[in-house]
Amino acid sequence: MILTAKTRYDYVPGFNGNKALKPEDRVVCEIIRPTVEDRNGLFSMDIERELKDAAEGETRAAVTFKRRVDVSRILRRHVGAIKNLEIKNEDGGTVKIKDGEALAECTAYGISALVEELCQEVISDRLSEEEKKI
Repeated sequence: MILTAKTRYDYVPGFNGNKALKPEDRVVCEIIRPTVEDRNGLFSMDIERELKDAAEGETRAAVTFKRRVDVSRILRRHVGAIKNLEIKNEDGGTVKIKDGEALAECTAYGISALVEELCQEVISDRLSEEEKKI
């Protein structure tokens, strides 16, 4: 069996209509794939079980799964170069977000959608259709 290994690749996130933009205007983020060992430290799963009394003397269990993601670690270690992302400051100037570390320190409104998408991409173990064609 032969598996595909690629340590770095460019990812075009879909947040905020990014994929609808012209290719030269799109935000592109370099993803640095975690090793198997590192992937275990990027997220954890909390399981909560609660017993509830139901009608007619039955007892039902409600189970809740909560995934916790180490956002700082993902952005700082697994998001490399970022292209075409600028933040407008309070003074009207702009700051380029050039990498995951700068993104981790960003306070811009609406940035959480991008961060959530990048975290999901890093912790996933799937190969996109675009990657399969390479």
